[in-house]
Amino acid sequence: MPASAQESSRCPKLSDVEWWTNTIPEVRRVVTASYNGNWESYIDRWIEQRRDLLVAYNAGNSVEIKSRALVFRDDDLKDYIAQVDERIKTLECLKKEYPSDANPQAPVRQPLAQDLPPAQKVEAVEGKELSVEVAALCDGKIATFQITNLGELWPRLAEVSIYRTDTNSKVTQRRLRMTNSQQMIFKVPDASKDAGEIGIFIEPAWYDRSFKYDATIKC
Repeated sequence: MPASAQESSRCPKLSDVEWWTNTIPEVRRVVTASYNGNWESYIDRWIEQRRDLLVAYNAGNSVEIKSRALVFRDDDLKDYIAQVDERIKTLECLKKEYPSDANPQAPVRQPLAQDLPPAQKVEAVEGKELSVEVAALCDGKIATFQITNLGELWPRLAEVSIYRTDTNSKVTQRRLRMTNSQQMIFKVPDASKDAGEIGIFIEPAWYDRSFKYDATIKC
């Protein structure tokens, strides 16, 4: 998709938040690659996030964006919710503008799986409305985890975090909501590839799950 797709769209401009996907071509690629072309599932992710933010705002609580070491509260949190509202409005427009992207019945895409080396460890993770398989492998010297959702669509978002196991320090994290049979690949950033043993933990938003590495690997 050409870069000009952002300018040629008749939809409102996407809210410009540094850690979000901020161009229409990029958003379309995410919907196609990670949501099987299902705009509704992608939009539901943002609606769920807005609901959580509003609950925090109404309760007078703060919200931490851990990946950016930011904390929003009061008017800052209200402004952040407004940005999410703007994004949802644009996504609803894009869903209508690019109906050919929407294909919920398309075969599940398995991004990059065919290009990865064989898994060295495969762990089953089970919990309340959570059933996944976590494969750990070394892609060269880079610790890599592949998560396959064996259950149904997650009821809410979950935070997937990667740690150095020697210090229990977080290397990277991502919030997502996986559909049935969806696969996601997580790689340790290049800056941390010599960090020794690496662990991954899935933290669902819909129930409290005790911390324990779901899989570990040393490359």
